[in-house]
Amino acid sequence: MQDASHTKAKMRQTPLAFLLPPELKAKARWMNLDPLLTWSHKAMGFVDSPRPVPGVSLEADELEKQMGWIRGYQGPLTAWSKMLEVTAISLKYIRKHGYHTDAKQELQAELTPFTDGAETSASRVAGILLAFVDGQSSGIPVGQRLLGSSEVLESLIGKAKQLEGQQSKSGFTKTILGVAACVSKITEQTVQAALEAVKVIDVRQWVKQHFGTSIQGQRQYAFAALPRGTNPE
Repeated sequence: MQDASHTKAKMRQTPLAFLLPPELKAKARWMNLDPLLTWSHKAMGFVDSPRPVPGVSLEADELEKQMGWIRGYQGPLTAWSKMLEVTAISLKYIRKHGYHTDAKQELQAELTPFTDGAETSASRVAGILLAFVDGQSSGIPVGQRLLGSSEVLESLIGKAKQLEGQQSKSGFTKTILGVAACVSKITEQTVQAALEAVKVIDVRQWVKQHFGTSIQGQRQYAFAALPRGTNPE
């Protein structure tokens, strides 16, 4: 990252500015790895095999002077790419399947290409992740799963806000029932069965029992009796 930062400072106002590395985050630095590796592989490919770029007069000596250092990272880039791939596979599995009694075994099968053979940085990362998943999954009853990521909940909260629209700051209303519908398999049959089984009055009674009056409703009650402005006469 240090070499990339130095390169950015030297090349920002030069004809080679199109090769600048991506902007890196000061926080959540883990998220810098993927874009930095992607840029590094592309930049290395360009340095090894330069091609014409519209509006730029490339000089081989200047390109080598400014970007030749990147060749020294070919080995580390390969190692880091594999470690990132191990992490990506693990995250994808946990996001989809969560933690459960067979989580370690199932994830281990997906990480086999990185754990078979000689020990590498990627295999060590895989071992650490497998141990973590094993610890998180221990004690979970057979047949049950625990969420491994809050992303699905964050997405669901976003759907609820979309349903409520401009009323999203006024508290929960009966539209919260639509959240359950968002995670259900909707068919004509299920909609018909729901309409036949649940009446409007049932929904109103359920909302009154569990939510009471929303903030917006309380505001309407409070302001309903107030005079509208002052009579100038």
